[in-house]
Amino acid sequence: MTIVTVIFSLLFLGLGVGMVFWARSTRRKAQASQAWPTAAGAVISSEVKVERNTSSMDGEMQETVSYRPVVSYRYAVGGVEHIGSRIAFGPASYTKGSAETIAEMYPAGASVSVFYNPEKPEDAVLERKAGGSTLLTIGGIVFLLVGVSLSCLTVILLLGGAPS
Repeated sequence: MTIVTVIFSLLFLGLGVGMVFWARSTRRKAQASQAWPTAAGAVISSEVKVERNTSSMDGEMQETVSYRPVVSYRYAVGGVEHIGSRIAFGPASYTKGSAETIAEMYPAGASVSVFYNPEKPEDAVLERKAGGSTLLTIGGIVFLLVGVSLSCLTVILLLGGAPS
């Protein structure tokens, strides 16, 4: 039992730390992009990608469906043309409706403002925000709390059980 709690506590602690750092990194990128210059761009294509995943749970096959807006755009910096596809920074999870709304905001042929990194012009976004970072931070904190709880349980078990 103790080795199992050690493994799970380390797993939860590692995942929690990773999630919090990923969210923090995403927020930093979004914050840095606030000072990025803009270039005139044009949307090449815009669609909602439907991804279906099948998994087995208790011997039953279950299908999950996720939606993601995919927007490609063209812009030029210093006479060099670039193709971008990032809408915003960070992980993003969408409902069908929210993915469709975002894809409709950027119809093919539309003119857009593209925010690009002046040090690396191929690094660009249409929206200077960190999508999903709050949820990622909350999830990371939950994983950290579970990891700390399991670590405490492990220490109690190693010391001979709960005090009386």
